[in-house]
Amino acid sequence: MIGPAEQILLAALTAEYRDTRDSPLMAVEHGVAGGILLELCRRGRILIADEEARPIEARPTGDEVLDDALRRLAAGGGEGATKDWIDIIAGDAPSWRPALVKRLVSGGLVAVEDKALVWGFRQRRYRPSRDGPRLDAGAGTPDPAVATLAGLCGLSGSDLSSDVAAPSEIAVIAATRQAYAGQNEAGSSSASKPGRISKSGSWEWRAFWPGETVVVESIGGAGAAAISDYKHGRVKDRYLLIGKWADNIKLRKNGLQVKRLLERYNGAEAYLPKKSFKFPIAVSKLARIFPRLRGLGGEVGGSYELDALLAHAHYQPSWIDVAKERYRLRMNHRVRVELSTLSIADESFLSACVEGPDHHHVLAQAGKFSGPRASVAGFTQFLRTREPRP
Repeated sequence: MIGPAEQILLAALTAEYRDTRDSPLMAVEHGVAGGILLELCRRGRILIADEEARPIEARPTGDEVLDDALRRLAAGGGEGATKDWIDIIAGDAPSWRPALVKRLVSGGLVAVEDKALVWGFRQRRYRPSRDGPRLDAGAGTPDPAVATLAGLCGLSGSDLSSDVAAPSEIAVIAATRQAYAGQNEAGSSSASKPGRISKSGSWEWRAFWPGETVVVESIGGAGAAAISDYKHGRVKDRYLLIGKWADNIKLRKNGLQVKRLLERYNGAEAYLPKKSFKFPIAVSKLARIFPRLRGLGGEVGGSYELDALLAHAHYQPSWIDVAKERYRLRMNHRVRVELSTLSIADESFLSACVEGPDHHHVLAQAGKFSGPRASVAGFTQFLRTREPRP
């Protein structure tokens, strides 16, 4: 008998395989997080009352996924809003997802299928067993609390069951609904135009591979999409590197594009909104990016003049040319995924980028990429490793 978390994940994999469509953003993560708290309640490890969750038994369960969640709960001060813990566990999806998938595969409940997605990237899907448990209506007598959790996240056709009687289980269901609804409400107002991630900036996660095959998991994310859903394009850029600056600055289409770095956290980077300047550019505008130019007049007519001006101000600029063939998937206005092949000098690399305004959502999607010798870094960080040495 598999636990609530595995049952909910299995429901998501089954829906994606049969319908060839992606699950709603973070639906799998929130549903499984609710399943994890549900199981901890049933095993007497946590108590939920007055919308608060707290550990009452520190003894390990012997289940790595449950014990990791229990440790996080204890490390967080031992008590907190149940909704917040649903969000935290959902954000930890890259940690618990591989273990749960491995259980389903080893138990014969799903079989692994790999197929080519785009050059260098393979799509990994999971074919459900015909004899596996189901949570949707008419599927026998599924666990009512688990079926309700899967249903409220859109992973099955189940609705709230009157058979859910335990107060703790009702509380977990209510907290999961609240957490999942909260992230969807935030998403609906995060952007007004198609393709725009956020007016206030965004988080980015990037990884680079030296040519080996990269696997994109089909679990509530980009891996479930068909190649026809991706927008194909080619771009050539010249990136500017200055000392230890971490800002993303490049020349594209007769202009300068600038993204200022706010912070790095947990493998991702937060940027201010991108600013674009078309040549000729007033030096007074450039001084907002390069402070040493303040007080100078005139304008810069092109890249050579810009390079000379920066060198004159002792910025010691260096440039790297990058050709990119990319495939972009806009999952909704919150998250965008980009799969690309980079050509830098005589080297080629595979790269994946996940971008969006919410840190947890970006990392949840980032956890679905796997491949050997991955380098997780910002674009500027990575380019420094390719910079010619004197």
